[in-house]
This record gives sequence, structure tokens and C-alpha cells, in this order.
Amino acid sequence: MPSFSLLRDRERLQPESDPYGRQVVIGHGAFIELLVMALAQQGVLASVQLWPQGELASEPRHWQHVPVARLRLSGGGAPDPLFAQVLRRRTPKQRFDIGRPVSADMLQGLTAVAPTGGAVQSGGTVDMARVRVLRKLCAAAARVEMATPGTALENLRLLRVGPQEILEHRDGFSINDPALRIAIALGQFDRSVPAAEDSPPFRQACQMFEDQANTAMGFVWLSTRGNSRTDQIAAGRAFVRQQLRATDLGVGMHPMSQPLEEFAEMAPHHAAAHDLLLGTAPPRDARSPTVQMMCRLGHPMAPVPAAPRRALGDFVMA
Repeated sequence: MPSFSLLRDRERLQPESDPYGRQVVIGHGAFIELLVMALAQQGVLASVQLWPQGELASEPRHWQHVPVARLRLSGGGAPDPLFAQVLRRRTPKQRFDIGRPVSADMLQGLTAVAPTGGAVQSGGTVDMARVRVLRKLCAAAARVEMATPGTALENLRLLRVGPQEILEHRDGFSINDPALRIAIALGQFDRSVPAAEDSPPFRQACQMFEDQANTAMGFVWLSTRGNSRTDQIAAGRAFVRQQLRATDLGVGMHPMSQPLEEFAEMAPHHAAAHDLLLGTAPPRDARSPTVQMMCRLGHPMAPVPAAPRRALGDFVMA
């Protein structure tokens, strides 16, 4: 029976903003779900065995070179209706139209992707009183991420400015802002030093995140009863299905990850997110209820371009 393994890439970790590797494991879950769906579209059934050599340790610095999953292939895969949305899926990082509400029916369509009683639970709100509270949380958490030197530098290392950098790297945070490109060309923007809080780059970044947060017309989130690596994989698989469903429904869905980050400076916002969304204290161990994903909802003000993708050969080893 043909098979292959999925390994994590230590070079792509973000230890400052994701010190326990929770977010990167969620990303592996999203990849697994898309891969299983793509294989099924070709009539191939993929059986997923997680952690064939044991789960990853609690901190990425202790991670061994072991597979996240092993996939065994056989005939009989049945196409998934959501696969039709894969190439249409976008992550809108722009303002949403505050004149266009997200309906309760749309929200129900999204939360139903994670069935009640399963490994992953989904919640959401389009009630504006609650939305406004979550908007403030997201904007405040984004400012903490930008003002904390370690996370700020980590983000700067992943900043891709202008078409040449974006196409060269095909990852990270893509910005094609003419003013920033000119500043870099003139040597006026140093990516080796965090921007001062009173500087134009810091204020511009704050404005971008505030525009995102303050135009949210709803929120949807995914949680798990525990916080094991297997729970995190399940959340990633549920997330990508939820975003594909959002694409099908014609609503934008954009992860707001900052309030869920686990570095020390974010602790008050991390606690607030769990209190507001689950009514619980922040997770203390792998058995604690955990909010794994939180996304804003709305209708983008303009068409959202496709993000560049790395070439297959960059991450496949024979």
C-alpha cells in the first residue's frame, strides 16, 4: 500500500509568537485536510495515522525529527463537495463593508461545519454588542504583538514588500505599499530593529490592524475540550473546512490570531479571549479547554487576490 509521511519544518517555526508550536500544528492539520480532499478528488482514499512515532513535545526546541502523520493510500476516495471551493478560497486582510451585515443563517452555516459533540466545537456571534467587545480585544492584542520586541522582529523577518520579494519568498506577510517600498529603497526602513511606537511605520501597522478588527461584522471560533497535539490537528482540519464553507456562502473569513498567542505579554488578552468565548480560564495543560482559532467575518470592500504559493518541489522530498 503506497504511503508517505508529513514532517514539520523547524526552519519555519515562530518561537516568539507561537512558543509552544500550537499554531504551526494547527497549520499541519489544515494541510492534512486539504491533502485528503485533493486525493479523494482523484479517487484515492487517504488513511491518516497521527504521530506514528509519538506526539511532539510541548516546546518546539525539544521537537524530534519525527513525522506528524503518515498517510496510507488506497482506492475508493469519494469527492468532497467543499473541494470545489479550494482554488476560490481567499484570506481577506482588508477592511470589511460595515454596511453589509453577516446574517444569522450564514453564521449557522459556518458553525455547523464542526458538529456538536465532536473533537472540535464551533461558536460564533453576529450580535453587534458582543462583536464590538471582540473588535476591541483583537485591536488591543495586535498592538501588543507589534510593541513586543521579540514578536515584532519575528514579524519583520517574515515581511515581504513589493512584487519581487513576494514572488521570491511566496510566504510570510505580503505588502505592496508604494510608500514602504520607497522607504526601503532609500534605506529609511530597518527590518532588523522593531519600529518605535511613535514612528510612522508603527502607527501605519496599528491602523491596518484596527481597520481589520473594527470592521468585523461577526466572529467565529473553534475550540477543543483539551489542548493535545491531536486536538490541534483536529482544529486545523475543521478550520480549513470552515473557511471553504465561508467561500461557498460568499462571506469573508480572516483569522485574528493575536489574542490566542501564548507569549507572556499577551497573557491578559489570552485570558480575556477564553473568558469571552468559552467562559473559562486560559488553558494550563493539555487537558484544558482551549480556543484554537478565532476569525472575523464580513464582506470585503474589494476583490481579494490569491496569495502566492510555494512550488511543490520546495517542500516535497522523494
